[in-house]
Amino acid sequence: MTEKINRSHVSQYQSVYDRAYKKYLRSPESDEGKIFLKQAIEAQIAMADLFPDSPEKPSPERIYHARRADELLSVLESSRMSSAPSCKEQRQQKKAEPDCSDTQEAKKAIDSIRIMEKPETTFQDIKGLESTKKKLSELCIHENPRQEIYRYYGVTLPRKFLFYGPPGTGKTMLAQAFANAMFKEEENFPFFLVEGKDLINCYIGETAKAISTLFDEARKYPRSVIFMDDADSFLRSRKLLEKSDEIRNMTTLLTELDGFCSKTDHAIIICATNNPEAIDDAALGRFDQIIEIPLPDEEARRCMICDSYLKTLLPNLSESMIEKLVAATGNYNGRDIKNLCQKLIKSFCDTLPENCTLPYPGKVSDLLLQNTIQDSSSSVDLSRVEEMHLWANRS
Repeated sequence: MTEKINRSHVSQYQSVYDRAYKKYLRSPESDEGKIFLKQAIEAQIAMADLFPDSPEKPSPERIYHARRADELLSVLESSRMSSAPSCKEQRQQKKAEPDCSDTQEAKKAIDSIRIMEKPETTFQDIKGLESTKKKLSELCIHENPRQEIYRYYGVTLPRKFLFYGPPGTGKTMLAQAFANAMFKEEENFPFFLVEGKDLINCYIGETAKAISTLFDEARKYPRSVIFMDDADSFLRSRKLLEKSDEIRNMTTLLTELDGFCSKTDHAIIICATNNPEAIDDAALGRFDQIIEIPLPDEEARRCMICDSYLKTLLPNLSESMIEKLVAATGNYNGRDIKNLCQKLIKSFCDTLPENCTLPYPGKVSDLLLQNTIQDSSSSVDLSRVEEMHLWANRS
């Protein structure tokens, strides 16, 4: 059955597009020009949505308008939003418009965001990742011995980061430690912890409004850190985007990324993903640094086992047992190692007499250790790890 197209709606959006695009062409580099270009993109997206989306036989009109929107989006992105409206102008513009961001669904999405006070986690709390921690420490101006030289010559340190790696490798914990180190001298500052799924909802337009509201909230503070997990939820390659709302979400986030850190070094944005290859190239270009968070190496695993997860059980373990655990967890992430250690502790406790004197002097048996290792497994998809390595080494 052929879907009936409302041609009057097509004509209305075409008129909106024609007016907006003509106004954009008059001053393409101005702030006002960028606003008209965004209006033109939205009009093309709206027209594409009016035509049927059939996988077997997609509408030629839908394909045309979607491609035109994609072309205009590339124009908008290629300029890197160098003349995007300032924070002040954006707030003034929002005051003049109806308060769309305060709709019930947008507020619900914002309420799901965790706003933490200054994180207590430090680099010392993180086992392993020594080279990564060293690199991030050097980006903290007060930690760098060349801080005065940097200030004198106006050196701008990175402020937008993408952390990528397998799940469970400590990206969130590392972001908290980095934020703590970056603003070490501050008594307090907000750390916005955003889960990608928390902002995405089925109501068209609400996600983009929630993203803008999030950044507006962060701008209220002299120092702030935004950590966005599952960043690929918003920044997927445009080749993978299917709905106009997804394109709008990505455009909104890219615009906010450009504007948030451009005027100050007192704001940090850290995005994290388990799927870096799914992120759009234009989005990747927004980040000052892209940092791999790998699986823990041998020394890191030993530290996790001895200094953290099995600290109370160490007197009951032989050195050879510890080395067996280190060897057995070669493909484990930090979460897997923690689970194995907790399982070993519980199994050992279950063998003890109920009224025994603590700490118990007995040793963990080889059989108990062997059974615990055999009953545990890595949750890491090694094929995905290899795909990430290939992506990182792409030309």
